[in-house]
Amino acid sequence: MPRPLPKSSPSAFRLEGNRGSVLLLHGFTGTPYELRIVGDALHQAGFTCWAPLLPGHAETPGHINQISAEIWIAAAKEAFASLPADKPRIVIGFSMGGLLATLLAADPKMQVDKLILIAPAFLLRFYGNFGIWLTKMGLGHNWFVPKRIKGGDILDAEARKENPTLEHTPLKALVQLNNLMQKATQNLAQITCPTLALFGAQDHVVHSKKTAKLLQNNIISPYSQWFFERSAHIVSLDFDRDELIEHILIFCESHASSKTSNK
Repeated sequence: MPRPLPKSSPSAFRLEGNRGSVLLLHGFTGTPYELRIVGDALHQAGFTCWAPLLPGHAETPGHINQISAEIWIAAAKEAFASLPADKPRIVIGFSMGGLLATLLAADPKMQVDKLILIAPAFLLRFYGNFGIWLTKMGLGHNWFVPKRIKGGDILDAEARKENPTLEHTPLKALVQLNNLMQKATQNLAQITCPTLALFGAQDHVVHSKKTAKLLQNNIISPYSQWFFERSAHIVSLDFDRDELIEHILIFCESHASSKTSNK
């Protein structure tokens, strides 16, 4: 049985530790709850964990439509800068948060020590790409499309029920998500810190295999990756969450010296 889920809450959280700091960045239309179980495990291991609520989230889809990619990037930088610099600083990003985490790690001024990407949204599947295409064509800017799966792309029904995500996708905001995708892709080769990428093998949002290949081909720093066979997009809440946390804890202690993969 996977470890118990935390109490459902969309709020930001900060847990103080003494071994180093971890910034946790959630996904598009999501909340810090997506990474709460990861944060709790890292805190138990002695790390300070800071998971901010990104601008425009946990309100209505219309609020996200008012936010630009630059505002999300600035918020991520501000959150990272609030972490003590005298001990290791790690960034974990899920989905859109993975794009923000990539940009932090690629910026030498940020001095990220380790990077963990969970289902980073570099390459979307059909519905996401179609939504971006519509917005580029000038269509759907006022559309709020109901998500096919209430609670997000999670195979574990209990976890899906607990996840406080928005139930609609604002198409206008996909333009800004696409801007982040492009910026992060262009900066992959600038990453110099050890990087771990974790994917759900049954992801219906991000094309996990193509994304993994993209990362492998562009990240020149020590890089490793892993696929979780029983999980969809939100791996941190899905059936493989215990195994995901184990990989994260091991990586935070040490990292692979060469590129490795389980696939």
